[in-house]
Amino acid sequence: MSLWDVLGTFAYTQAMAFLESLLYLLGLVVLSFILPLKWMRRRFVVQGAVLAFIVSIASMLTVYFSDLIPIWTRRELLQWMVELLIVSIIISFFLSRSQKAEKIISQLVDKMAILAVLYLLIDFFSIVVIFWRNIG
Repeated sequence: MSLWDVLGTFAYTQAMAFLESLLYLLGLVVLSFILPLKWMRRRFVVQGAVLAFIVSIASMLTVYFSDLIPIWTRRELLQWMVELLIVSIIISFFLSRSQKAEKIISQLVDKMAILAVLYLLIDFFSIVVIFWRNIG
């Protein structure tokens, strides 16, 4: 593979990750409009970060144990999603009761903002590479 091919492969994976992030953010925004005001809108960043962490851990565990899990049926996938939702609600409930935990998560998210800006910059260049490869 040439360097241009490697860069193209990297650009496509980054663009896909960016699309996933946008879909996740869209889901959180829709959730914040549906749920009562005090559940999501006042602590949007903290609740969103906790939900992202929970979903990430669940996804990693699913991939790690993928040889133990046969191909899931729709019912099994739905059951897994409901269990994930229940765990998310329980953790969010306990988090809303702890100002200290909320403050720690908020500080952590503030520190990660620099990485998010770097990630957006990489995504921008990835999209430019994809356009360049497809147009040129």
